[in-house]
Amino acid sequence: MTRFLYFDLGNVLVNFSHERMCRQVADVLAVSPEAAHQVLFTEHWQNRYELGEITTAEFCSELNRYFDRQVPAERIERAASDIFWLNEPIVELVDRLKQRGMPIGILSNTCSGHWNHVVREILAPRLIDFSPVILSYEVGVMKPNPEIYRIAAARVGPAIDEILFIDDRQENVEGAWQAGFVAHHYTSVSAAESWLTSLRVI
Repeated sequence: MTRFLYFDLGNVLVNFSHERMCRQVADVLAVSPEAAHQVLFTEHWQNRYELGEITTAEFCSELNRYFDRQVPAERIERAASDIFWLNEPIVELVDRLKQRGMPIGILSNTCSGHWNHVVREILAPRLIDFSPVILSYEVGVMKPNPEIYRIAAARVGPAIDEILFIDDRQENVEGAWQAGFVAHHYTSVSAAESWLTSLRVI
């Protein structure tokens, strides 16, 4: 049996804080964190960004317009994206998978600003060789929509008999199950390791 493993990005390979995002965006725009949260999440601007419906430039421009500001886009993008840190315990697990020759990719709901920041600041120095990388803003659909799993399956090709998937959100795991993936709800590295061991992957 030929297998392939997709990792989710946020709260699996890297950790993040939406609270930090709202606070930092609020600081650069000189508004309250509550106001930033309202625009980013209650009004679903972040979802639109992660679906690729708006670009980074449009995202920053819309924030400036909404709050009647003229903050440089680079400052807004940095404030909205510098919210991640490496999930250190998972590095050893990824290294073990690579040593075993397990092909691994990334399947993530994310936006271009977040992805570019994570690659530049976190993944490039420490975690490499993920292929393919399926990102919601590039394919225009988000987990748990069935279409993103179909795209992910098609990208690894017909030679793969079984696709494994690790994600921290139960609804995304259930979407993967429905798509025919063998999926694990991530709660800790040790639990993921036990799951992979039970499947004789490591």
